[in-house]
Amino acid sequence: MNHPNIVFEARRLARAPGWYVRVAWPDGRHDHVPGFVTEDEALRWIEHKAEAWLSERGIDPFLPRTVAAPALRSRSAARLAARARTASGAGMIH
Repeated sequence: MNHPNIVFEARRLARAPGWYVRVAWPDGRHDHVPGFVTEDEALRWIEHKAEAWLSERGIDPFLPRTVAAPALRSRSAARLAARARTASGAGMIH
């Protein structure tokens, strides 16, 4: 069975200092959650607040989804990716 994936990715702003979280939907659309000073802050938002953000939009936060970080540049990104891989064996964050 094919499950839709929602991808959360911490990304650096191109023309200003700071970070945002890009949300990639299965249909190809993207949303941006702005306002993060550091990559770690954006990654913590993904880890702790992404489920509530999905729920506020009427999306079941327990759908299979992926969490990504740019090239796993930081230790926090590597920790987040490792937790995502091990959480319930399905790549979900709880």
